[in-house]
Amino acid sequence: MSALHGFKDMNASAAAPSSRFFSHDPAFYRAFFSMLAVVAFQNLVSYSVNMADNIMLGAYSQEALSGAAVVNQIFFIVQQTSIAVGDSLIVLASQYWGQRRTGPIRRITGMVLKLAAAMGIVLLLACTFLEQPILRIFTSDQVILAEASGYLRIVKYSFALFLLTQVLLASLRSVETVTIAARLAVVSLIINIAVNSTLIYGRFGFPEMGVRGAAVGTVISRAVELSVVLFYLARRDKKLELFRDKNLFVTDPLLRQDYIRVATPILIAGMIWSISIPMQTAILGHLSSDAIAANSVATTFYQYMKVIVVALASVSSVTMGKMVGKGNLEDVKAAARTLSVIDVCIGLCLSAVLFLTKDLLLSHYVLNDTAAVL
Repeated sequence: MSALHGFKDMNASAAAPSSRFFSHDPAFYRAFFSMLAVVAFQNLVSYSVNMADNIMLGAYSQEALSGAAVVNQIFFIVQQTSIAVGDSLIVLASQYWGQRRTGPIRRITGMVLKLAAAMGIVLLLACTFLEQPILRIFTSDQVILAEASGYLRIVKYSFALFLLTQVLLASLRSVETVTIAARLAVVSLIINIAVNSTLIYGRFGFPEMGVRGAAVGTVISRAVELSVVLFYLARRDKKLELFRDKNLFVTDPLLRQDYIRVATPILIAGMIWSISIPMQTAILGHLSSDAIAANSVATTFYQYMKVIVVALASVSSVTMGKMVGKGNLEDVKAAARTLSVIDVCIGLCLSAVLFLTKDLLLSHYVLNDTAAVL
């Protein structure tokens, strides 16, 4: 039976009005905040893989920083797409996890993996054959275009790897397996920083590659991420047993229909957001290189705060989906109200952190006076 079809049964069995405005279950709070801490940490570290390029290139040259910033607008679209695709998976899969049914979760995961692979191929082809038209959307500065081109020609191979990894991590998150993602992100970040430090500046006998060295570091990091998560699923995971299912990539029409119904609005919202932010960079990119650099630095700080919000949304999806799967509407409503208040409080805290630390964060960049003021 479809997960979404379970709503009728749930409504019928829990038609009585809710007597609790907020959740009073201590286990709810323990599970939610422990998962949030791990997922937020994983998202912060994972995002740092690309931001390590930004920060280390910022200390190398403003032109290299601006070139990478232009390409990172493309990565932002990839990232938002992966979030939308993964969250759609979680919405359905977590409901089945509430019923402890892993078979449908494997079917959904296999279906979404095929979707992610197709998206990765399309992105690779677009960045290969439409490289200059895409980059010129964001800037007309020839020096920045040259840096961006060198970065994109290498880093484009990481996009498909990233999409596949995020789908697999989303499937694990839907069954409340989150620690592997945090450990994986730390390993990936260490590798990226080590390769960046070596190839950007040409240390230990390696050539000085500048922005291309940062791209190589990102690709290696993403390849390691995917390899490790595949190894974990094949050898260590005891919940999903993903690769022991011979029908993993066999499409279930009913599950596909449910996924399309859930994913369509999430993808539309995600794509609108993922296009609107790069368009801001595109507008600034036609003003000056200082504007690009300033926007890149400011966006870096903002995105660090935003990945925590994304983690909050993702963990909420798991929590709510699991409760929907159990079928108690009163608990679902109480949890939804509780999470709404938690969302606002965390948002205010993040805003305060960003405001209070902005001067300290800016001090780590080598920018000219105009860019620093902007």
